[in-house]
Amino acid sequence: MVTEPGGTMLPKKEWMLIVAPGFEYVDLGLARALGGGLRLGGHAILWGGKRGNFLIGGGPVLQYTFLRDPEFDDSLHLATLNAEMIIGGGMQQRWAVYGHLLTGLGYARVIDASGLTINTVGIRAAAGVGAFGKINKRFSLGALVDVGWAAGVWVNAMVTANIHFGRRGQKL
Repeated sequence: MVTEPGGTMLPKKEWMLIVAPGFEYVDLGLARALGGGLRLGGHAILWGGKRGNFLIGGGPVLQYTFLRDPEFDDSLHLATLNAEMIIGGGMQQRWAVYGHLLTGLGYARVIDASGLTINTVGIRAAAGVGAFGKINKRFSLGALVDVGWAAGVWVNAMVTANIHFGRRGQKL
């Protein structure tokens, strides 16, 4: 928390840039596919509450996924621009655990074993839990697991590397 000259406590604001590679799995009913994914994005975060241990935030996240179905030799490319909201708590400037909601729209390309290609709109929606711990005042490492829907039941498990920036001259 930051104190104004009059003694009023203000919530702590910061930006967090996110890079998150990971593993993804989808169950489409008849087929199951697995592969990798990458998230790039940024969150505006507000630390508040009586002790400054409550966090709320969110922002845009670009997510790319490549999945392959080993049984049928099909592949799926999905790129979405997501809106993500996080809410949680922890020790400001040290660590945080948060829940998150994500929804996105983008481009999907499905290629089956015979070479048939389908290009369509891709939709992604998910909810999950994440955590991060700072290794110094600017960088943190964490993990993110979520379950959602994108053409089928979707599971992501990602490692996050984050860069934190103060806002409006506030010190980290």
